[in-house]
Amino acid sequence: MVIYELFIDGSLVLASPGAATPPPTGSVVSLETFSRGYDEPSSLVLRVDGDWRTAAYPADAVVDLRRDGVIVFQGLLDVPRPVLSTSSYPGMRYTAYDLCRALDGPTALTESGSASVRLSSGPLSSVVDQFLLLVADILTEKGVSDECAYVGGAGAIQALPVSLDAASIDDGFRQIAAAAPGVRVFLSPDPAGDLPKYTFVNLFGSPTHDLVMDETRVPELNIYRSLDGRAGAVKTLEGVTQGSADVEITERYWMVPAWDASLESRWTWHDAGERDNDGAETELSAVHRRFSFAAFTDAIGPDTPMGVEICSVWDDTNSRWRRVTILSLDWEARTLTLVLPALRQLGNWVGHRFNPNEPGRAKGATVRLCYSLSGAVGTPIFIQSVRHPATGFAGPVFDLAPMTCGYEAVITVPAGVNTEAYVRDAHTALSQPVTVGSIPLDEDLPADLWYLDRRLNITTASHGETGFEDLGAPLMGIRVAFAGGVSAVLEMEKDPSILLREGS
Repeated sequence: MVIYELFIDGSLVLASPGAATPPPTGSVVSLETFSRGYDEPSSLVLRVDGDWRTAAYPADAVVDLRRDGVIVFQGLLDVPRPVLSTSSYPGMRYTAYDLCRALDGPTALTESGSASVRLSSGPLSSVVDQFLLLVADILTEKGVSDECAYVGGAGAIQALPVSLDAASIDDGFRQIAAAAPGVRVFLSPDPAGDLPKYTFVNLFGSPTHDLVMDETRVPELNIYRSLDGRAGAVKTLEGVTQGSADVEITERYWMVPAWDASLESRWTWHDAGERDNDGAETELSAVHRRFSFAAFTDAIGPDTPMGVEICSVWDDTNSRWRRVTILSLDWEARTLTLVLPALRQLGNWVGHRFNPNEPGRAKGATVRLCYSLSGAVGTPIFIQSVRHPATGFAGPVFDLAPMTCGYEAVITVPAGVNTEAYVRDAHTALSQPVTVGSIPLDEDLPADLWYLDRRLNITTASHGETGFEDLGAPLMGIRVAFAGGVSAVLEMEKDPSILLREGS
């Protein structure tokens, strides 16, 4: 028979079954519920019968719960709440929270005292080590280990850079875990009684636990699959960004205006910045900025490094050309738009006649497109759309519901990640249904599930297949009720999309 022992400030106050040292008031202590998950501190609720006006234990009293001599919970008592009703014996109800609650107040600071903490990317363990250098002293002060544990290879998973701004120490650990695909963190007690430590769990790499239906009292099986956000194909959208290239000169082509010539009579330099309500270019803002390269598109393509030069000073023997920046290209229309208007630079004796600040006075410059320029050129980089599968739809969710899941999920790809590989991984994740379950047990929680770091399979010993023998659903939370005989609830969720990086 499993024996639970509860210690408060080092004194044994409950042993079930068996005798217990009574609390200072001479009242009886009983366990009510215990819960543990990844998103909040673990908590133990207990009741002390007796005078509801006098607290038997102070806030911050240290609580240890042991199961067959193994510590399964360590925490601090919160302030009690009185229990007074006509249907129950009076007393006090206490909730003990694990020590990550005490670390949700102190702010993580840099060595110089700044609340803006920047952690470099790398294997998760290296990111955590950067953080521990800043917070180790506060951890030990609060009774938490200044070392962390890793389950299922979590320490080797590549994590993104982490930026913490006035974050608490506990929130810092959670944000670090969120930067590593498929990793969660909780404060785990040490079974042998050493200091609890933050434990990072690779949800899809943790050990498995087979829940055998005909050997475990499971009154009902609440498992369902969801198709929300699932798709039979994944793609990225086309886009354009600014880049630079170091290349050699090969060709130059003269370009012609691609704006409404009738607008030149009222255009001024100020109009170059005009935008519509959506922030887009207008026909007026395109004057002296939009040019056509349709006449020579056979010689260039979207991947060709390009630049633009304008003749700011025209001279028969010594014309002066300067490079200008391309703001955008429209390959469908075969036009490009410059950041600034292409205007001639005129001498003082004629400059007043072509003042661009007066409507219709500006004099346009000669413009030529250069591709493969020598040196660095600013050029738009086109991002091609990538799709997986290349055509059609595939995957378990499409087989289950071709009408619902026969569409393309549009995703973005994190910086520095191979696009084709990421799209394949995204399809693998998003073409799998989400499996969510809540499994009640009419018996005690199995010993190896108290620390969350397990994946659940559901089997039977002699009643055939369940379809969930290889489910591998990460255990996301547990709840234990002690009244009327110990019972438990297991919360699980299998969502492969958490294995993606931030672009998911």
